[in-house]
Amino acid sequence: MEERSIKLIRSPSFFRKRQFTAKLNYTLIPPLGVGLISGFLRSHGISIEQDDLNIKIHYDNTYPGSLEDAIDTDILSDTARILDYARGGADAYLSAIMEKAALKCKICNNQIVLLSLSDNIENDTNLMFLVAFTRFIKERYNCLNIIGGDSLWLDLLKNKYDGRYIDYIIYGEGEAPLYYLLKHILNHERLDNISGLEFSDDGKIIRSHIVSKLIQPDFSGLPIEKYRSQEEILNFSEDIRETMNRYLASQTLVLPYRFIRGCPYECAFCVSSSTRVSDVLTPEQITIDLMQLKELYNPTGFLFLNDTINISSKFVNALCSEIIRKKLKILWSDCARADNLNKSTLLKMRRAGCIRLIFGMETASPRLLKYINKRIDLRQLRNAFKWAHEAGIWTGVEVICGLPHERDEDIDATVRFLNSNSRYINRIYPNHFDLRENTPFYNQPARFGINRIFEVNQYAEKDFISYVKFGFDEENGLSWHDKNRQIERSLKTVLEKCIWGIKNFNDEHLLFFLYSNLTEKNKVDSVFQKIRH
Repeated sequence: MEERSIKLIRSPSFFRKRQFTAKLNYTLIPPLGVGLISGFLRSHGISIEQDDLNIKIHYDNTYPGSLEDAIDTDILSDTARILDYARGGADAYLSAIMEKAALKCKICNNQIVLLSLSDNIENDTNLMFLVAFTRFIKERYNCLNIIGGDSLWLDLLKNKYDGRYIDYIIYGEGEAPLYYLLKHILNHERLDNISGLEFSDDGKIIRSHIVSKLIQPDFSGLPIEKYRSQEEILNFSEDIRETMNRYLASQTLVLPYRFIRGCPYECAFCVSSSTRVSDVLTPEQITIDLMQLKELYNPTGFLFLNDTINISSKFVNALCSEIIRKKLKILWSDCARADNLNKSTLLKMRRAGCIRLIFGMETASPRLLKYINKRIDLRQLRNAFKWAHEAGIWTGVEVICGLPHERDEDIDATVRFLNSNSRYINRIYPNHFDLRENTPFYNQPARFGINRIFEVNQYAEKDFISYVKFGFDEENGLSWHDKNRQIERSLKTVLEKCIWGIKNFNDEHLLFFLYSNLTEKNKVDSVFQKIRH
């Protein structure tokens, strides 16, 4: 291949401060997608550097070695100014900010820059940064800019903002299309004969239907030390001060890892319902990967990012047996369903290092559980929470507020169920309903009584805590104007009536640290309760 350096960068995003920490305003988890792309390209003979501009900007703004390290991020909220710059307007101050950012990740002349577009549930600072940054590095360093990320954000970038300094936009899984595109750029190999790739008329947009096999992520080159816990904890009582000081000094590191792609279930609201299970690593390969990652980075624990770990009782038991057999001493967290679990399985999961399971309950309305094709019942949910608690596993519950055709009695049923099982539940994750593409709701709206799906592209406002792309009307029910308000009201009800389970901070690092030191769930819970109060 032609000698031309390639750099993969996670681009930054900026949010309101809502954590219990006084310092860094983001979750300290290395980007899994970037690590998977690096691992894939390197294993296919492409030399690539990787960096995380998101962590570097946030870190330097929090702990600046000098005033020169910090970057003015407030300017990214000035949309008109950013878009004028993205169209080629002169702005010396904004150019200076982009130059600081480029220096943080050491952009060089004539470099191929792969930018992974970060999500943002609250504003468009992720897109504002990207259009400004690509202009700057194109003009200053003559970079070739390739952008990838979630299709929702790429659509906004393509349709709403000026991307004239972007050379390629890749939709879909990035590993394979990047490999073929880089071979095309560096070796002039043909792209039009690759099965699974579609191109826009100008060749700028590449849509990929190629799904690569799951592999071990490669985090080498990322600023690993910046992902370790180092934040100042506020509002804790004297009797846990020593524990908190040990936490601050612990340099706790949590690594993401994924070994299941897809889900065997067909929940109406879920994107994974359209893909089913497309790839699963064997328990033997999973333990090999985990042993190697542990040796390389010495993490405190692993954040498994599967849609659901218990795709079958056989699989989850085989995985835990292999971890135990290999005497792999790790801590881990994942998502799970309430079925395919019994008390003995949960006890085995705890012995294999499981410290937290997040259950997708969504609703405790029997009518809505059937409507969304969840295929679980309240007895299964209650047993799963109880058995997980008794096994010593921290229990989280996902709730969707404002499902189509949700009534007041449905949200009341959810609140009653949560409150009646509060002794088994450690945290509630309330989400407002968000109609998404490639879900049964979106693909078969008539089946679910959904009418007139249309784009609203609404960022978080009022009580919303996420980005909404589509509005809709309920058949023989609420129009979007009223449904929009009902979703807000539903979310507010859960937040107010289940306040015991709502935390306004990200707890991954602290949770892993406490389990690694205190071991027992009741002791871990005691610390969390004292932080809350």
